[in-house]
Amino acid sequence: MYNAILKWSLKQSDGFGDGGDDGDGPKFEPMTQERKDFLMKAMKRYIVNETERINDIVDILKFHPGSTPASASDEPVSEGAGASTGRRDYNDVIKAAVDIKVDGGEPDIAAMLDAVPPSALVDIKLEALLELHDRVEQVDNASFFACKCNGDGELALVLDLMLRHPSGKVRVAAANVLTTVLQNNPDAQAKAGAGIPGFQKTLLQVASSDSCLL
Repeated sequence: MYNAILKWSLKQSDGFGDGGDDGDGPKFEPMTQERKDFLMKAMKRYIVNETERINDIVDILKFHPGSTPASASDEPVSEGAGASTGRRDYNDVIKAAVDIKVDGGEPDIAAMLDAVPPSALVDIKLEALLELHDRVEQVDNASFFACKCNGDGELALVLDLMLRHPSGKVRVAAANVLTTVLQNNPDAQAKAGAGIPGFQKTLLQVASSDSCLL
């Protein structure tokens, strides 16, 4: 909706004249390029690109402490690059990534998360899974996540989190994502069956164990 409003506004601004044939109406001036650029940046902060957001979430879920090369993490990173030590929660990381993209850059999410204490990282991954769950409730997003994200889909990522993450809350949240992606989605189901060895057997083992996700 925001994107449609933005396009309409920019198009209409180029056609404003003197307010009518008699010249007595309100006068409008065409929007300058500077104002258009400002409006574009402001609106982009409210327009969520679904695939980009899912890719950012996947980067967060894949992160492990110390995974950033030492040569990169030893150097101070500016606020504009998105790695302030003051960032401690999921919303801060996502907002920083969006701001960098709006300004034409490419966020280094791993560098941002390297500045986060391990105790806070669990909460960040949990929040990431909760948002991912909301987004994959749309079947197109679910199919993208299962089949196309990062080229071949990321079902194995949430399966691994569901089975092996030390936090029970993260395991349950990952299971919820996996269930939602696969539910009534033949493409995702086929991808899981063909792309993950022993997938069905693993799910049966999880289903038969009362304590696997706790």
